[in-house]
Amino acid sequence: GAGACGLGAARHSAECIRDTPDSEIIILEKSATLGGFWCWDEESHGSLYNDVHINTPKELMAFQDFPFPESEESFVHQSVVRKYLDSYAEHFDLKKDLKLM
Repeated sequence: GAGACGLGAARHSAECIRDTPDSEIIILEKSATLGGFWCWDEESHGSLYNDVHINTPKELMAFQDFPFPESEESFVHQSVVRKYLDSYAEHFDLKKDLKLM
């Protein structure tokens, strides 16, 4: 999927096959957008609800080489996590590998 784990795995897998001809990474996501658990909308809530704030400081939740944007708040709203994952996918050029189901 295209949640935090799937995006991280895809990024590092892409680095491993970078010099291998005819290889590709495909990220299959069953929802309409990337973000996995962190996607919330009016129609498909999943396990998340709109007012959720993370219960782990964003500084600990971040990918080691891709920090969250600076802010005074450590326990950010779920929409900030969703934007962070979108930025991660954009930064590491993963969106081209994303196939939404």
